[in-house]
Amino acid sequence: MQKPVKLDPSMFADADFVKLVTFLVTAGAMILSSLIFLEFMKDSRPDTMSYIMMGVVGFFSAAIISAVGIIPIVERVHPKCIKVRKYNEALAAYEKYLLMQQRGEWLGLGGRDFEFAVGDLMEALGYKVQVGSGSNDRGIDISMEKDGVKIIFQCKNHKRPVGPAVARELWGAFKCTHAHEAWLVASSGWTKGVAEFAHFKKNFKLLNVDDLIKLNEQK
Repeated sequence: MQKPVKLDPSMFADADFVKLVTFLVTAGAMILSSLIFLEFMKDSRPDTMSYIMMGVVGFFSAAIISAVGIIPIVERVHPKCIKVRKYNEALAAYEKYLLMQQRGEWLGLGGRDFEFAVGDLMEALGYKVQVGSGSNDRGIDISMEKDGVKIIFQCKNHKRPVGPAVARELWGAFKCTHAHEAWLVASSGWTKGVAEFAHFKKNFKLLNVDDLIKLNEQK
């Protein structure tokens, strides 16, 4: 899937201008209708405040009508608006495709490769990283440090969300170290029990595959 060709910035400005003109015309028509209505209410003898209030009502009515009905129609019939709408839709589809590709790359890694990939990511973000040996790690897969802050990781690249036992194991390891934070990286997320376990622990952080993708964008 290819990234859509970027539109000229003037195209977006023109489309916004069309929508602005549509709104102003609608607002003018609504305000004028309100004032004409007051003119026909001769018996009630409307005062200046009545004219102001009807003008305000007309303006906000126009805003609602434009947002809900008229502007969406204009976006579908005006040539420049159509181009912008189709570009935005294509860009959203492309970004979704990229996200799925990145998710697939992370989820396709083996357990050990996943640990190294997380370590490489953190190293690229400026952390001093040490990946564990993989055996007898006591629940600590990665240790890292930056600006004096030490963090330990446990990485789980499972197809299903991890349960509270994994979180408790990492927390127990954290309590036995001099680390400042403990991060549980679970590619497929975690159960409600894990979320509740971590909720009141300010030094305990949960990350899933989408969080890794966001971190990767910060490199």
